[in-house]
Amino acid sequence: DLSGSAPRLLTMVSADTTDEATVRDQLVDLHLRLYGAVEAADSDAVTASWTLFSGEVGRTADPEKAWELTLFAMLQDPALLYY
Repeated sequence: DLSGSAPRLLTMVSADTTDEATVRDQLVDLHLRLYGAVEAADSDAVTASWTLFSGEVGRTADPEKAWELTLFAMLQDPALLYY
């Protein structure tokens, strides 16, 4: 039972965070933790993740759903296998 446990991946945002700077900071952290890649907040990799996240927020108006999609996509990246 993980209810009440601290978040393990999304440590810098809450379920309703959509602020671009905060989301990009979280994405930078995720790129480091998942892929071992040090990325700037304005890098191509982080911008691609931000585009996916913000597009889903625009489509569904649901930041939690956008995080689910973004994390799903990031966890499917073959780079994860080599870190």
